[in-house]
Parts: sequence; C-alpha cells; structure tokens
Amino acid sequence: MKKLLIPVLFLLTAWLGAQNINLSNVIESSARTIESDLPQGTRIAVLNFASPSEVFSNYVFEELSEKLANSPKLTIIDRQTLALVRQIMNVQSTTNLSDHSAWTIGHMLGVQSVIFGEMTDMGSSYRFRVKVIDVKTAVVQTQLSFDINHDPQLTIFMGRSSVTSFPPATVTIPPPSR
Repeated sequence: MKKLLIPVLFLLTAWLGAQNINLSNVIESSARTIESDLPQGTRIAVLNFASPSEVFSNYVFEELSEKLANSPKLTIIDRQTLALVRQIMNVQSTTNLSDHSAWTIGHMLGVQSVIFGEMTDMGSSYRFRVKVIDVKTAVVQTQLSFDINHDPQLTIFMGRSSVTSFPPATVTIPPPSR
C-alpha cells in the first residue's frame, strides 16, 4: 500500500502545483491522504494547527477535523475531551507542538494517532504542514507539506493585513438621571 501511495502522492502534488492551489484544496487533500494512510478503525485526535493567527488556526483545525470525522474509516475523539487535555497541558490551538508533546497528549487521550500542523509565512508563499504520529511507537506515519501562494483573503486571514484599521468607536454614556 505504501509503495503505491508514493507515486499517487507525487502525481497529486504535481497536479495541485499545476492548479490554482488554495486552502480548501490543501485541507481536503491532507484529509484524504491521512485517511488513506491510516488503518481501518484508527482512533485519531486532531490536536492543533499553529499559525500567527488564532482565527486561522481554529479554522484549519475545524475544517480538517470535520473532513476526518466524516471518514467511515477513522474514529475521531470529541472536542470536549481534547479541550480538557489542552487545558491540563496549557496548550493552545496556535501553539507549535513538538513531536513529544503531541505523543504525550495522544497517550492522555487514548488515541492511536495524533494529527497536528502549522502554517508558516515563507515570504512569497505560505507553507502548510501536517504531521501524523503513531502514539504507541512515536513513528511519523504521514507528513505533508504544501505551498500556497499569497492572496489577499489568505493574507487577511493570517492577520497580516495591509488594510488600514480604524480606531474603535467611542461611545459616551451619559450619567444616570436622578
């Protein structure tokens, strides 16, 4: 299976490179690759997605979790359990996890594989990375990397807007009448 997957990933990467690659394509491709790489019935947890923007990190986390939750092949743990473990370990969705931290959280959650990633500004593009680690062996099961060109929407989403921001409106509250 792995021998067949490498040429398929190569072709998929070449195809995506030739297309106008966008965030939705990357998330979908990541979810499908993860699903195909993991055995039937694997219990997984999407831990976090690190980026300079909390809004962006949460968006990718939710989208990737949703795509994987819809897989008939995988079992994903619920968000409340993950939120509790994050709180215990003081890990936020924008935190860049080490392999060891991801492995530790996976043990606490009782899952077989953990998924985490990051988005890095590379100057002319963003690098989107996702990693899957086997909790029992600490072996990297899947590692994906995509480059996404800058576009105005993604740049704003990442919190690097060049749009002029306006100061917050001030409201004067009159003193209470007697």
